[in-house]
Amino acid sequence: MTDLQHVYLTAHGSFTTGPWVGESAQFGIRLASVGVLNTPAKGTTFVLPIHGPVTVDQGQTAGTNGLLSRTWTARRGPVPSSENFDDAWQIDCAEDMRAFLYALRAYQAQSFSWSSVKLAPIGADGKTIGTSAVYALTVPIAGTQSNLLPPQVAMAITLRANILGRRGRGRIYLPALGQTDLDASGIVATATATAVRGAFVTLINALQNLPGVPQVVPLVVVMSAGSVDGVRPTEVRTGQRFDTIRSRRAQVPETYTTTQL
Repeated sequence: MTDLQHVYLTAHGSFTTGPWVGESAQFGIRLASVGVLNTPAKGTTFVLPIHGPVTVDQGQTAGTNGLLSRTWTARRGPVPSSENFDDAWQIDCAEDMRAFLYALRAYQAQSFSWSSVKLAPIGADGKTIGTSAVYALTVPIAGTQSNLLPPQVAMAITLRANILGRRGRGRIYLPALGQTDLDASGIVATATATAVRGAFVTLINALQNLPGVPQVVPLVVVMSAGSVDGVRPTEVRTGQRFDTIRSRRAQVPETYTTTQL
C-alpha cells in the first residue's frame, strides 16, 4: 500500500435540535511526525518525512471517552523504528481533540453537538489512503448556550508562521457559536477570543506531547494537501470579526414563502 506522509485529524458535529437539524460542520489539522533528534524549530519549513506503508488494521478499541473503530496502521519514523501509528496512538490524538472540543462547549450553542473525531492517513499525493479511523464519542459534546448565532457564522482561528504568502498560515472555522460570543458592538467578544486561542494552544501542545519517551513525535503543521513541505506555526491568531462557513454536506432544504404583487 501507499506510504504515509501525514495524518489529517478532524472533528465532526451537527445540529441536533431546532430548524438546522442535520446540518453538519467539521474542521481539521494536520500532523507530521519527525524524529526527536531532528525536530525543526517553530516557524521553519521542512520536508515532511515519509513513513512506513499504511496497512489494514480493522477492529475496535475502547478509549476513555469513546470507541475507536480503527481501519489502518503504519510505522512511524525510519525503518529501524518500532513505533507505530497504532490504536493507542490514535486514541491519544483523538482524546486530545476531544479535550479541545470540551473546553469550548461554553462558547457554542446547545443545539450543536460534536460526535466524533476522525484520523485519515494521507500519502505524499495529498490523498487519503484507504478509509479514516473514527473515534465515536461516548457522550456527544453539546454547547451550553441557549441562543445561537446563524449557523453560517463562524470564528476563524489561524495558525501562522513568519513566512511570506499563504503557505505560512492555515485556518479553521469554529461553528455553532452562541450569542454571548457577539459583544455589544457586533464583534467577537474578547473573552471568547482569548479562551479559544488558549484552548487551541493547549491542543497543539497536547498533540505534540506523546506519553513515554518516543523516538518520533507528531508536529502540528501548516501545509497544502499534496505538498512535500510543512511549516511549524509560531502563533495562534483570532480576529475581531466573524467569518462564514458552508455546511460540509448538502444543505437542509429551505422553505420559501411568497407575497403576490
